[in-house]
Amino acid sequence: MSTSTSTPRPWGECPLVLVSELAAVQPGPTARSMPPIHHSTLTFTVREQLRGDGFAVGSQLVVSHSARQLEPPAYPAIGTPCLLGAVKHAARGMMMRRGPAAGGGAELQAECDCLRLEERTDAAHADAVLGCSLPSGWSADRGAVRSPWAELGAAAWAPAEGSRVLAAADAQVCSVTGRPVLLCGGGSLQLSGGMVPPASAADATSVSRGAKPRGKWPGGWYEWTNPDGDGEYRLTLTNTGAQGDVVVPALLSVGGEPCWSASLLVEHERRCHPLLPPGHAPGASTPPAALAGKVVQPTTLGPGESLSTTVNLLALEGPAWPRGGSRLEFNFWLGEMSCGPFSLYYTSSHHDVLRKEMGCADMGTSYQGEA
Repeated sequence: MSTSTSTPRPWGECPLVLVSELAAVQPGPTARSMPPIHHSTLTFTVREQLRGDGFAVGSQLVVSHSARQLEPPAYPAIGTPCLLGAVKHAARGMMMRRGPAAGGGAELQAECDCLRLEERTDAAHADAVLGCSLPSGWSADRGAVRSPWAELGAAAWAPAEGSRVLAAADAQVCSVTGRPVLLCGGGSLQLSGGMVPPASAADATSVSRGAKPRGKWPGGWYEWTNPDGDGEYRLTLTNTGAQGDVVVPALLSVGGEPCWSASLLVEHERRCHPLLPPGHAPGASTPPAALAGKVVQPTTLGPGESLSTTVNLLALEGPAWPRGGSRLEFNFWLGEMSCGPFSLYYTSSHHDVLRKEMGCADMGTSYQGEA
């Protein structure tokens, strides 16, 4: 049974997926919101690890669980085999410790946050195994695989005749678009990236408004506004090998040019978002169809060869951009390869202005820049 009536988080978005037995439930405080938020501490005995590491079979795991709903969550009975999706707590100021065994009388120290919990059945177990086998951003529900591009509709994947798409023989296929899972293949490939200084920081000899020393904080780069730039990142895929070409199925090419917008994904808060193709304005009503009706080929890199692209995170549709100032983290994914995380400090009074200039759809209700 699920502990919430909301749509469960896909297994592919859970860094830690375990088959475990529920050993104890310790109710916690309830926030007096509407609906209220019920907090509990759950203790599990690990039986099988489907994704993640650090938890041996037979070990105890203490997990915090929160549910925003009218009634307290109904947990499975003690001793019930469960499927658990979780994320480890970040250590802040002190090492996180494993909580004492259930029934010990002491307050339990949770080591993870619960992202998904349900009773184990053969069908649910198979669904979790499938979800954990997919690249980041892909999900599976009752055997139906869904790609990160599914929300763009079938037009997001309709290559023309003569295309050569190098998917593995047993590759899963998106049930919405028909797009197969495409991987890089690893080997000598390396995906790297870095922040692009904002255009306002072109003069590195002047003093910034944050009063940083010259040469360390370029002029026009505001120390307390955009210390991580204005959302642009330069990504580079390199064949570090000295011999032989490397074919990269995950990086598709159209007309001999890599189509990064139809290949890269951006991960934020464990959810992956596709990029918009060039010329497609954020918030436009027509879904982007970067590959529809075009001959698509995998990209090939020669020995020592590199390909690069610049991505502007501010154009993304999907992330909840904060109000005021807040730090966000992003990862870039190309097939099974990742680059990051990159930390972006977002200041709404500054970055909202840039997003409004791009024509982002949500600026009408959330805009906090200068008029």
